[in-house]
Amino acid sequence: MTTARKTSVEEFVSVAEIQRKAIGSLRRYLREEENWRKTPHLRAVGERFVELREHCLTEHGEPDWRGQTWEYKQAVQEVFGLANVPPDEHESLAAAIRYHVGNILRDRLDESEITGIGLRAISPRARSSERRARQAKVAATVRDSARLDAIRLLASSLAQLKQVEPDSIRRSALREQHEATKLLDRIERELAELREKV
Repeated sequence: MTTARKTSVEEFVSVAEIQRKAIGSLRRYLREEENWRKTPHLRAVGERFVELREHCLTEHGEPDWRGQTWEYKQAVQEVFGLANVPPDEHESLAAAIRYHVGNILRDRLDESEITGIGLRAISPRARSSERRARQAKVAATVRDSARLDAIRLLASSLAQLKQVEPDSIRRSALREQHEATKLLDRIERELAELREKV
């Protein structure tokens, strides 16, 4: 198993122990058939991954809270491999774990530490809550009309686009920025096609 750049044997063992616990939680997650019972296992993996980030140090000797060091990535890869996570589940499972990691980091670190490492102060949980509130607002607007006519649909689309904060896209991970760019391109194409037909 991967070991962080530490000098004591106890710290090496603790990284292995963290990985062992994460592997156990991932295996329990994979065996669990009831969806509502899976979340605690993912949350436990998130806790272990935050502990790994604390043990894996950046080149400046700080904990790797962003999870960007080779040691951290290697440790996580080993956990996924030893837990026998099917390859087709890696991406979705990693995203679900990142959700929990984001919440846990914001519970453990204060706002200045969070922003100091380049993360948004608002947690994934709070962002999800805000997104649901925006969606409910749009749904309420659309629900006012029994018939979804073109004007209401366009107004609803405009309202949703106005909710997007450009800074949130710029501050997101490169993969998310790429996905946002692809979606914006698609919106632009759809609008051009619609304009041609009108």
